[in-house]
Amino acid sequence: MKNKKQIFTTLFSVLISVFLISAVAYATTTVGNDVTVGNNLTINGATTTFADTATLSSGNINGTTLTSLFITPKASVATGSINYQKLVTIGDVTGTTAFGFGDVAKPTTGLMVSFGRTIAATSPITDTSFDIRAINKLDNSGTSYDLQGAYIKAKNYSTGKLRNLKGLSIETINDSGIISGSSHALYFGTDGTTITDAVNMSSVLAAYGIDMNGATFGTADIRLKNGETISNSPDGTIAFGSANLTNTGNITVTSGIVSAPAYQIGSGAPFTATDTPTPTQVLLQQASFWPVIISSGDIDINLPAMTTGDIGRHLTFAVTTSGAHAFTVTSGATTVINILSNAGIVAGDDAGDYIDCLITTATTATCVTYATD
Repeated sequence: MKNKKQIFTTLFSVLISVFLISAVAYATTTVGNDVTVGNNLTINGATTTFADTATLSSGNINGTTLTSLFITPKASVATGSINYQKLVTIGDVTGTTAFGFGDVAKPTTGLMVSFGRTIAATSPITDTSFDIRAINKLDNSGTSYDLQGAYIKAKNYSTGKLRNLKGLSIETINDSGIISGSSHALYFGTDGTTITDAVNMSSVLAAYGIDMNGATFGTADIRLKNGETISNSPDGTIAFGSANLTNTGNITVTSGIVSAPAYQIGSGAPFTATDTPTPTQVLLQQASFWPVIISSGDIDINLPAMTTGDIGRHLTFAVTTSGAHAFTVTSGATTVINILSNAGIVAGDDAGDYIDCLITTATTATCVTYATD
């Protein structure tokens, strides 16, 4: 009987001990080394704290916003050996470690953020798959620094052949038969405060929707869907390549000159006695007024064949430096019709005399000679 009582007492003590240990373990469990889990690991607590890095919360509620997974980074610490601080890093950013890629024959995605809506929204709301924000709330009047909402880089470190290198690839797709109100591959907007607001943005030096000033492009700044290009090289010139520019409204030029093949104004380079007697159509499309220097020899300009885009243009050839030589505009590939009996300007005429030619067809020009004598 006494032995049974001792056995019962011992068993009861063991159970109490296990209960107390379990209770303490349930409250706080400290693991000194790595933990390897063969199957799923479920953490039922509200928060999980990583002593040196951050606090991970599940089901975080902040005001009226519910966040399924919330990471609170530790405060920044000034350390002499630290040059950069990163809140979250996935993978090796140097690209020198042999991990991250799976089957070499299959595409690999570093980070994918995705969700789907299967029930129609009950109000005009906007779902966002990936929201990136960088917020400055300190007075930086005494410090000059840059703030970026996002930074994306694709860099090739290898001499191996890459088919394409893209910093950012954007697609907007409507499935077959699906119609949306509008589709934007890239959309720029504001959060309700315009970038020119005098109160909130009074210290902004410049505001740009797209800024390519810091980039260098080998072929063109922008390539459009059918291959047309827009470039800004050399500085001061915006070139549209071989593309036509169609405009339905007014074009206002506040300074400079208008230069267009079908109707150009401005002065071209002077014609001299050493010039080729038949200028090209491309040359004559570069201006509408051409100086002529007859101090060194006779000059006879033979007009080349033009195009329908040139019809209606005036080409004016004016003596700017006189001399003892003659100046004429006669038939080249374009038939020249001279209204006045004088087919040109005779030798010895003065500066200011000129010949004006109107392109009436692609192969016909009517020219009038104006001479002071």
